[in-house]
Amino acid sequence: MKNSPATLRDDLRCLREPGRLEFFERVDLRAWSPYRLGGPAEMVVRCLDAEAVSDTIKRIHDRGSRWIVIGGSGALVLSDGAIDVPLVKLAGPLATWQKTRDGFFVGAGATLAQASRAAARAGLSGFERLFGVPGTVGGAVVSALRLHGHGALGGIHRVAAVVPTGGLVILTLEDAAPQLAEGSLVALGFW
Repeated sequence: MKNSPATLRDDLRCLREPGRLEFFERVDLRAWSPYRLGGPAEMVVRCLDAEAVSDTIKRIHDRGSRWIVIGGSGALVLSDGAIDVPLVKLAGPLATWQKTRDGFFVGAGATLAQASRAAARAGLSGFERLFGVPGTVGGAVVSALRLHGHGALGGIHRVAAVVPTGGLVILTLEDAAPQLAEGSLVALGFW
């Protein structure tokens, strides 16, 4: 029988895989912020695909710990105090806008500016007002759900998400909305 890692840190270290998941320890968050704000983070897990997010969240959840999901936004203002819960950073395809055969997929970690530029290049209107707004698509969707419900998000039809107990799901926005708003699903992207 394999020995299980002694700590959450050891458990997350085991997930490291080039091109899929990167693990950083004792990170000075000022270097990650355009405002040069933030204190030290004990652990940052940079996930480059959906399965990396799923594996990471499940390991953290199974240990009874909490986490904070962050995207590519410079709008994140973090405490100057130490952050002792793992930060899960959505990167790679989870922070971009892509044309698919079903329309467009936008990663929850994509900045609103990225999404508005990509929409403009694709000839889509309605996103230009987001260009100067700091934040990520995932943060904006979850905030809108909490404030206004899923009716405020007319252009989004499906959600790719991670269930903290493990696994990836694709749900309609209507089905995912309550769970996203309460934090029991982790959004990866939207169609």
